[in-house]
Amino acid sequence: MNEANSWLFYESGKQLVQQKLKLPKPGVGEVLVKNTACTICKSDLHTFTGARSGPVPSILGHEIVGNIVETGGQVFDYFGELLRPGDLVTWSLVVSCGKCRNCKNGIPQKCLSLKKYGHEKTEGHFQLTGGFASHTHLYPGTAIYKLPDNLPVSLLASLNCSWATVAAALRLAGDVKGKNVLVTGAGMLGIITLMMCKEYGAKQILVIEKNTDRLKLAG
Repeated sequence: MNEANSWLFYESGKQLVQQKLKLPKPGVGEVLVKNTACTICKSDLHTFTGARSGPVPSILGHEIVGNIVETGGQVFDYFGELLRPGDLVTWSLVVSCGKCRNCKNGIPQKCLSLKKYGHEKTEGHFQLTGGFASHTHLYPGTAIYKLPDNLPVSLLASLNCSWATVAAALRLAGDVKGKNVLVTGAGMLGIITLMMCKEYGAKQILVIEKNTDRLKLAG
């Protein structure tokens, strides 16, 4: 098999277009992954409905888990462990160069050559850069994380976005052990916040949510 299945986004409100794309040969530092799962982020919905602009055509989806098919030479995960075909992985939503003035000033999320999975135009060498496809082609320098294979991929898929967002917020908030916490909204991020605060030993967690179904889920 030398082709990947993909579903391309061309225009807001229009159906995604199924298309075959040639599987790339990974260059140095690149990784080809066969996607196992991809969850839908609200930013995907914003792009699809036209509330968020983006290049077209593109392959949406960035909350991805998959198994490595091939690496371009020796590629290591975030912790320095050698990656091999078959490894279950996820990866950072964005890729920064580490060399431009913004990266050097400590704001790599504003890198002058920033790449974002699920938000790039499908063209050139890197076409398979979103999760709504059978494969994803990872850029060199991507922070890749090996995952345990004894957990459901449906839980692991949102690690690089939803869980990471909440983890960053709690890191800035500081230690919540023994404290009262107020969570405003019981959407995906709110539910994850509730779970993490409980795990971190919060004394009491209060949730404000007007949607009764979400409030029941939070309970």
